[in-house]
Amino acid sequence: MLSIRPADAEHPADAETIGKIVASAFGPVMRAYYPPDAENTLGRYDAAWALRDQQRGFRWFIGENSAGPVGCISLWQQHPGRVEPKRLAVLPEHQHEGVGRALLDHAINQAECEGIEHIDISLVKPNTALCEWYRAMGFQWAGTVDYQSVPFPVGWITRRVDGQPAPAIRILGPGDEPALERFLLPHEDTSMFLLGNMRAVGLKDEGKQLHATYAAAFDGDDIISVAAHSWQGMVLTQAPVHLPDVVRAAITASGRNVHGLNGKRAYTDAVMDLFDLPPEGDNVRCNEAESLFALDLATFDAPDQLAQGCITARRWTTDDVDPLVPMVTAYLMEAINRPSDTDQMQKDLQDAAEKNLARWVLYVDDELVATCTWNARTDRCVQIGGVYTKPEHRGKGYARCVVAQSLLDARDQGVSRSVLFTGDENPAAIRAYESLGYQKVDEYRLYMMKKPVKV
Repeated sequence: MLSIRPADAEHPADAETIGKIVASAFGPVMRAYYPPDAENTLGRYDAAWALRDQQRGFRWFIGENSAGPVGCISLWQQHPGRVEPKRLAVLPEHQHEGVGRALLDHAINQAECEGIEHIDISLVKPNTALCEWYRAMGFQWAGTVDYQSVPFPVGWITRRVDGQPAPAIRILGPGDEPALERFLLPHEDTSMFLLGNMRAVGLKDEGKQLHATYAAAFDGDDIISVAAHSWQGMVLTQAPVHLPDVVRAAITASGRNVHGLNGKRAYTDAVMDLFDLPPEGDNVRCNEAESLFALDLATFDAPDQLAQGCITARRWTTDDVDPLVPMVTAYLMEAINRPSDTDQMQKDLQDAAEKNLARWVLYVDDELVATCTWNARTDRCVQIGGVYTKPEHRGKGYARCVVAQSLLDARDQGVSRSVLFTGDENPAAIRAYESLGYQKVDEYRLYMMKKPVKV
């Protein structure tokens, strides 16, 4: 009879047992895909590795029968309401005796007792027999990911802890716009890029500006979670549930590498954890924890300074392109550590001005000193971005004034709300926005890499 007990990898005996079981069980599989001298494969699992996994958050269980320890499993929770069983392993001589099923049942029961709703498992995609074994236990296929670090595709399966069918996940296309909008509008403050891009170009992905591949989780006909992988390689999320599933599905379907993340901080942090993206390092261009602010334009009053005779704030024209080139170049370097090609910047700004894209400029005595944009818009809301003041003119309220002019124009167009995000370590900007009436409503993160990576 099998008994299952909690284990502690800080105890040498438990760590040695776990290491032996995992290495014995996974060794044949690893040898089928890796060269004999390959390091860091589960076929070389040992007590030190088991301890490192526990320090990452793995909770271990060991299965024992009359022959002694014969199997193990761990539970790893990275996201609220979801848990991933890891290192499910049975000694080869005790496989096909029901040990693996008993260990997985124990893990699922443990998750249910803790209020976990969903179980996610990764496995070797070519292992058809194992896929079918999990399918017989109620797991559903969620997608396949090709990782650079392993020489085989990794499959993801999922199921609800209570055994009910998991929500369907699929790639969105033309015709799904109303369903996506119904889901996003209640989360408008943190969905402006998703909403604005969808309204501008629809749900198609031809690799062009504003295009993206959208993957959504459904409950019946209703979308309950979505992720998009954009033409630039940015991952955008509004994923209160099933985040790993929709993110993986969007990235896999797009076929692009990941260049960065943008969105509600809880979701971007979860994606960073999901793919072990480094918070800093040689390839990290920026990793900015930011606060999201919102403003009701009905209560907004423009600063008196905007009426001073020496200040001119207005929507831009092509005449403003030349003085804007060095300013926008400096902004991108300061904000996201991104160098720019001056000639290309000139062309991009000229094209944007000719299309009358949303940007405002502020002059003081005929000198351009500040600018801002709307980087996303819906019928009801504008998202302010690209706010920049020349360093020698900071601290004089000019950024506040150029933003205020853009808000006055927005209100004249029937817009009733504005949002923006700014770095938590930029108190001067926070004071300027709060002086306009903005209030913090959520937390945001902008994460970008210098070179896109395959995840």
